[in-house]
Amino acid sequence: MTVPVPAVSIEQAWPGRRADLSAEVPRLRVAEELADRRALVLLVAAERGADEEHFGLGVWLLVHGPTYVAGGAIIPDGRPDVARRLAEWCSTHSLSLSMLSEFFNWRDGRFRHDVYTGRGWLLAADLGRTMGLCCEDWAEARGRKTQSAERRWEEGFTLWLPTWSSITERPDGRIERRSVSPHLPALRIKAAGALGYFAQFGAPPGGPRCGVRNVDATAYAGRFRDVIPGAFALDGVDSHGLGDHCAAAGLAGTDVPAAVDLDEDGTAQVLAAAHSTWRLALRLDEEAAKWLTSPEDRARDQLRVDLARLQSPGGLAAAIFRRAGVAPLLAKYSTPSDETLDRWMSAHFGGWQSAEGAGIGMSRCVDSDQIAAYPTNAGLLGAWRYCSAAQLVESDVTEQVRALASRVAGGDVSALFDRATFGPDGLGCTLCEVRCDDDELPIEIAERDHPAGGFDIRPVHSDMLLARSVYDVLLSALRTGRSPDVGLAVGLRPIGRQLGIRRRLHLYDGLVIDLEADDPIAALVRLRQRAKKDGNDHLAAALRVLVNAMAYGNFARLDQVRRWEEGVLVLRERPADYTFPPLAASVTALTRLHVGLAEYLVTGGRR
Repeated sequence: MTVPVPAVSIEQAWPGRRADLSAEVPRLRVAEELADRRALVLLVAAERGADEEHFGLGVWLLVHGPTYVAGGAIIPDGRPDVARRLAEWCSTHSLSLSMLSEFFNWRDGRFRHDVYTGRGWLLAADLGRTMGLCCEDWAEARGRKTQSAERRWEEGFTLWLPTWSSITERPDGRIERRSVSPHLPALRIKAAGALGYFAQFGAPPGGPRCGVRNVDATAYAGRFRDVIPGAFALDGVDSHGLGDHCAAAGLAGTDVPAAVDLDEDGTAQVLAAAHSTWRLALRLDEEAAKWLTSPEDRARDQLRVDLARLQSPGGLAAAIFRRAGVAPLLAKYSTPSDETLDRWMSAHFGGWQSAEGAGIGMSRCVDSDQIAAYPTNAGLLGAWRYCSAAQLVESDVTEQVRALASRVAGGDVSALFDRATFGPDGLGCTLCEVRCDDDELPIEIAERDHPAGGFDIRPVHSDMLLARSVYDVLLSALRTGRSPDVGLAVGLRPIGRQLGIRRRLHLYDGLVIDLEADDPIAALVRLRQRAKKDGNDHLAAALRVLVNAMAYGNFARLDQVRRWEEGVLVLRERPADYTFPPLAASVTALTRLHVGLAEYLVTGGRR
């Protein structure tokens, strides 16, 4: 089947470099841990069987590191039946009993006393749902168009806590909600990553002299931590379930119930989840202390991984690059240009994942795969050299690519077993312009059998030049026995070494590597092999996700943002600190080539 160009869907486009991205190495903040600090653990659930979802029951625990200080149950206002039902049970479990408005009372409530005073953290599992169930009103957050600090709350929410606000009528007749005191801010919250939330108190409505202030006189934003994204960053378990993350940490734990009966059993469920949240938070601090810290750092209780800001394994992978001294790649490199990066984006496809993507015909093997494909191929490409170089230069390697493709098409695959073929001094990251004549290349498709879109490897005919990685060009030569018509091939070469790259990196729990001789991705692969050998399955599973983020995920990362353009708020994408399309496209293309090579060898030649 030949796929003409009109059947090819629009390919990925490059959104452009970030104007706010600096070539300086982002500093790692010294993080605060919970082990020696006060925290209020808050867990809530909706009322089971209610017509509309609303607050049902809550439990709070006041803790100081591993020490339990006090605890209580929270019930809805205006429910004396629930108070009578739970009074005796709470007294036998050393829990106080309060209504929701009492807990959040703006004058002397527990939340005001322990969270909006700077005394400690608020800990939750699923922070967004927790605060959403507790609030008495909400509105979409409106970031200011001209202030970047405010614009980051676009697509977030402003929450009004019980008793903290009242409804007033404006002179023009409109109704609005306002704080009951110039010293009380609203709470702002926004989804962050796949599993977490950012939350902070807004500016007090009374101005710069009102509300709780930091030592530098700025408004106190609060300390909020959602344990779920922090756990995901360290254990690699992509789940909202508190119990799943407890199990990955080697703890007995329970999930947060979505809804409960307003009785003793319901309170016991929420209480158990609160204790699980507390135990997991302490265990996460212990694990975070092993990353990127020297013995001297640990002796001074200076953590280098800030769990309150860590949302995924990709965030931990970025922290490793920062600690190593690597500057954001697209800020320090002017090459390739944005125009070339756009072509690299069109050459970027995922791995070769299914039978449907394997093309037409039968294979003698049921399945073929490459073990640890992304870290393996990042190592072959020399990803660490691309990251740590002082600059990148482009070179014309058209004749070299044509000669190699011709050899492969003729059945000589020996060069595909030579490491030097793929390294930075060989092909490395090389982009080809191909005029297709039934060459088998990955393309974006939109067909009846693929309603969700995606890519496939298909015979393609096109008079228009298509940008593809050199490894997709070699795969086509391997599969068809014909060398594709390569009009131009440009390779990227890393030159020198960036100033500021550390000589030694304290990577994990006493593992120190020499960054002039070693690659942190390879070092983590060896650490994972050791963990598997020692039977540490939890660490091995976490490292698998982390290494894939370092070897591919962060290079391919594009974040969705909203921007004001001509007075209209539009959805756009922007690269992250370590986004780099040439490496992302090359890692996946080299994976396809190696899977295709395995198939070629099993079938005894092309089909």
